[in-house]
Amino acid sequence: MKILVSWLADHLDLGELSKTDELISALTRFGIEVEETQESGGQTVLELEITANRSDLLCHYGIARELSASLGKKLQPSPDSLSSDIADSGDFLIEIQTDNCSRYSGLVINGVKIAPSSEHVSSRLDSLGLRPINNVVDATNYALFDLNHPVHAFDLDKLDGKIVVRQAEAGEKITLLDGNEYELNPHDMVIADASKAVALAGVMGGLDTAVTEVTTNILLEAAYFNPTSVRKTARRFGISSDSSYRFERGADPQAPSRIVRYLANLVMKEAGGSPSGGVIDITRLEYEPVTIIFRKERVKQVLGFEVEDQTEIFKKIGCSVDGGNVVPPSWRNDLQREIDLIEEVARFGGFDNIPTSLPALPGVTADFNAALKTPVGQSATRFREFRLSLANTLKAFGFDHCFTFTFESEKFGEAIISNPLNESLNRMRSTLIPGLCRMAQVRLDKAGTREIRVFELEKTFKKKIPEETYALAALAGGAFESQRYDGRKEDTSTLDHMLGVLEAIGRSVRTPLVLGDVAENTRADFYEDARVVLANGKPVGKIGTIIIEKVVSDRSKTSSQVNNFYGLEIDLLALFEILQEVGTKIQYRPLPQFPSSERDMAFVVDAGIEVGKIVSAVQSGEAPFLEGANLFDIFVMKGKKQKSVGVRMVFRSDERTLTDEEINASVEKIVAAVTSSCGAEIRS
Repeated sequence: MKILVSWLADHLDLGELSKTDELISALTRFGIEVEETQESGGQTVLELEITANRSDLLCHYGIARELSASLGKKLQPSPDSLSSDIADSGDFLIEIQTDNCSRYSGLVINGVKIAPSSEHVSSRLDSLGLRPINNVVDATNYALFDLNHPVHAFDLDKLDGKIVVRQAEAGEKITLLDGNEYELNPHDMVIADASKAVALAGVMGGLDTAVTEVTTNILLEAAYFNPTSVRKTARRFGISSDSSYRFERGADPQAPSRIVRYLANLVMKEAGGSPSGGVIDITRLEYEPVTIIFRKERVKQVLGFEVEDQTEIFKKIGCSVDGGNVVPPSWRNDLQREIDLIEEVARFGGFDNIPTSLPALPGVTADFNAALKTPVGQSATRFREFRLSLANTLKAFGFDHCFTFTFESEKFGEAIISNPLNESLNRMRSTLIPGLCRMAQVRLDKAGTREIRVFELEKTFKKKIPEETYALAALAGGAFESQRYDGRKEDTSTLDHMLGVLEAIGRSVRTPLVLGDVAENTRADFYEDARVVLANGKPVGKIGTIIIEKVVSDRSKTSSQVNNFYGLEIDLLALFEILQEVGTKIQYRPLPQFPSSERDMAFVVDAGIEVGKIVSAVQSGEAPFLEGANLFDIFVMKGKKQKSVGVRMVFRSDERTLTDEEINASVEKIVAAVTSSCGAEIRS
C-alpha cells in the first residue's frame, strides 16, 4: 500500500519523522515494513507491506494512529468525527434483506456539479497511482485512502425508487464499472434498486448508475459487509478492487454513518450541492465487541520478560480496560484472543528486549505417525530419512515430485469431512493415485507432453479413527525415454519400467519387494489386475496398470494418444515397521579377491509361470557359491503354451578360485530346485 508523507502530516505532527529515514525506522520498529520509497509529483511516497491481519493500517489515518500510539505523538481528530450540520435522519428508502450486510448508511445530495477535482485532491490521488476521474468519484477514492472504509456514489436519478441490499437471484446479470457483464447466483450479494442490481456489494459498482458529467443528484453510501461473502464473490469473478481488498480483510463495522458524513462534506467542498434530509442509517445486526480476558502473569510466561504499564498500552491502541477485561476498538478486528494482546505488549515493549535462551530439551521432533518400536525421537528421525531416500530414488529415475489436493470425492476417500468447503470433495483421500492421474491429465492436455513420470509422497487417511498414514505413489505413461541422438528409439512406458522402479525402491531400503497375488479392488478399482507388493512376506502396497478413465472421465484427444498408465502405491508406515522388525543395516565387506564364474541356463516352463518365481527358485536352491542370479532372456515359443526363461548365474568364493566341478555341482542343485518348484525343463 502507498502512503504520502505529506498526507500523513495532516493527521500527525511528524516533527523529526518528516525525515524519510526517521519515518521508515519508526514504522519498521513497530512491525510495518517499508518496501520502497519514491518521489511522485513532488511528493514522497512510501510503499508499505501491510500484513493481512492489520486491515486498519490500509489508510493514512490508520498509519498515523499507529504512530501516535507507538511514539506518544498527538493525533489530530479523525476527519469523520468532526461536527457536521448534516441531520441524523433522511427519508430515502433503504432496506437490508441479507445477514451478510449488518449496517448500511446513505445520504442524498442534490445539485452537485460534476467537474475535475481540485488540485489538492487530484494531485494526491495521482501520486498514489490513481487516475483522477471527476470530483465526486475522486472524493470517494480520497475518503477510502484517508480513512480506509470503502464508499460509493450513485447517480440518484438512475435509481428506481429505493436501495435494497440482498442476495442475487439465480441468473441475474449486471454490468460493472469495468465494462464487463457478470451472471450472478444466490451466493453473490448485490445492492439493488426496486427493479435491478446496481452494484456487486463490496466489490464494484454498476455501470448503469455510475456518476457521469451530466449527474446532478447523488446518493452516497457506506456499509459493512461480511468479509467471507465479499471474498468468495471477488474470487469467483477474478475481481480485485480497492474496496474488495479491504472488505475481505474486515472493515470497521461502526464506521458507515461517520464515513458518509465525512464523504458528504468532502463532496460538497469539491462539487457543491446540499444534503436532502439527513443520513439514513440502517442496522440489521448490532455490533457486539469482543471481550478478552487478560492475565498479566501470562506476559512473562510467554515473552520471558516483564513489561510495565500494560494497561496503558491497551488504552493507547484504543482498547477499553476494566480490570482483567479488555475490549478492542471496532477497527482492530485482529484482536480476538489473549495471545493477540500479548503480541501488542511485545511490540510496545520492544522485540529486542525478548531474552535469548536455549531450549531446555534436545530439539527432537516427535513424529506421531512414526512412534514405532524404537524411541519416538529416533523413529521420527529415521522415518524422515527413510522418506527422503525414497524421494531421491524416484527423482533419480526422472520422476517429478508432485503435491496434489488432500480432499477427495467419496469414490477415493474414506474419512468424512464434517464441514467440507466443497460438497463434491467431502472426504480425506485414502489413495494418492487419483491426484497423480489428474496431474498427468493436465500435463497431457495443457503442456502437450507425452512423458509422464510423476510421484507423490504424502499422507493418506483411513476412516475409522480417522488414521493418518504416509504413502508413496508413482505413475508412468507415454514415453519413458525420448528418442536419443545416438540412434536409440523412443522407449514407451511399460509395466516392466514400474517393476524396475519397485526393484530400485527395494534396493534403496535394503529389503526385496516382490509381487504377491492379484490385489482385491478395495478403493483401487482404477487398477487393472493389480498385484500386491510384499516385503518380508507382508503386503505393503499395490502395482499394476492404471485405467485412467475411471479417475478422469473427460479425456481429450491429446491424452488419448497415451494408451496405458502404470502405477504403484506403497504404505510407507507398513514398510517402515517391517524394516524395523527385520533390522536392515548397511553391511560393508571387502572387494572380492578371487574371480567369478558365470553360467547361463534356459528353463522351459508353462507360459503362465511367473518369471519371478523361477528367479526366486534359483536363489533359494541352497547352492553353494551362488553370488547372484539375473534374468537375461525370455522367449515365447510360437504355437506352444510354453516359454523359455534365460537366467544368468554368478558363482564366487571368498577363499579361492572355484573349479568347474564345484560350479557344476551348484548348478545341478539349482536345476533340481527349479524343476521341482516350477515344473521346468532344461532347454537344449
